[in-house]
Amino acid sequence: MKNQRGDIKLTVLMILAIGMLFAIIYMLRTNTSRVGNAVGISSPTTTPIDNDAKINTSVTTLNEYSDSEFNDGLGRADKTEKYELDEIGAGLAEIVEFNRDINSDGMIDRITRRRIENGTPHFYYQYTIEIRRNASFIDITPPDMQTVEGADCALRKFRFMFQPKFSIQKIDRPMGDTWNTPTPAIQTIYKLNGEKLVESSPRDMGTVCDVGELF
Repeated sequence: MKNQRGDIKLTVLMILAIGMLFAIIYMLRTNTSRVGNAVGISSPTTTPIDNDAKINTSVTTLNEYSDSEFNDGLGRADKTEKYELDEIGAGLAEIVEFNRDINSDGMIDRITRRRIENGTPHFYYQYTIEIRRNASFIDITPPDMQTVEGADCALRKFRFMFQPKFSIQKIDRPMGDTWNTPTPAIQTIYKLNGEKLVESSPRDMGTVCDVGELF
């Protein structure tokens, strides 16, 4: 009788242990990051250099965009990755890569644009600028290379220029009493100097709500 009870207890313990093991495996497989998961693609943190890729020389013109769509000048994308947002609509929504020859050395450089949502109309784009040196990319991104977007007005935007030489135009303004309160805007130009992007002296651009109107 005692042996039967011992066998029953041992069997119950083994069943519980197996159940806990399956529960742990399920949790590990279904655990997702709050930033978002790529849909049907590999992790964006591992982006090997494609030696067969070609330099994309396409540049968009203003008439390719509707009145409500801002043109950042990057042109046609070479790679796009879509991501799932969390339950409130926040996180990394998209990564877009552009193959461009930034420093005119005949090698593919890379500009990456990430769209980050926070569950409100105030999303933002984050840019990374990299030049290629041998088999790797060198990050030369200036500070604050992300937009400040709102439902009605943007406080910071960028436009990339490739002719006659590569440059980035930034226009931003400070927050007013409210998001939509117009404030004085400033323009800054970044130009390539060797392997660095050097900014020009700021220039006053007038008082606006949406800085996108000043490009």
